[in-house]
This record gives sequence, C-alpha cells and structure tokens, in this order.
Amino acid sequence: MSLYIACIQNEEVIMFFGEGNTPDKAFKSFIESKLDEHCEFFSVEPGTNIEIGIYKAIMPDDPSWSDDFDPDWSWALGENVDNKKLTYAGKNQ
Repeated sequence: MSLYIACIQNEEVIMFFGEGNTPDKAFKSFIESKLDEHCEFFSVEPGTNIEIGIYKAIMPDDPSWSDDFDPDWSWALGENVDNKKLTYAGKNQ
C-alpha cells in the first residue's frame, strides 16, 4: 500500500501534514486537521494564496530510502504527484 503526504513545504522539518493511501485522502486529511495549525504557526493571514503539495512517501524499507535521511523519520517526501492552490479563508472556515 502506498502512502501519500500533503503539506506546504516551507518547513525544514515537516510538522504539519496530512497522510492517506491516495493523494485525495492525504489532501483531505491536511485540510481537515493541519491547515489551520500550519497557518497559525507561520502567521498566514486569511486571504493568502497557498499551494499544497502532495507527495508519494518514501518509506524506510523502500530502495529509494537514503542513509542521509534522519533515522528518526518514518517517511520522507518522494515524488510530487499533485499541487493544489487555494486561498486560506481563516481558522475553522
């Protein structure tokens, strides 16, 4: 089973993300559970245009896994499979 990650990649370590077994489920997970936290943490104002990337995750047992990755990571971002743009409406909108 594949794992997909949706996030706004402007963090050195990705703290706010959604995950799912399809790109759409990962996007929905991010929007429903982490978008507001991300925007609050990074002081994103309502009305700001943002882009959410959706990536196939690389797992530690994948041949693409690199020894350069932090050993504490359970996944790393792999191939970008989609990008979705939206205007941030504000918390709980």
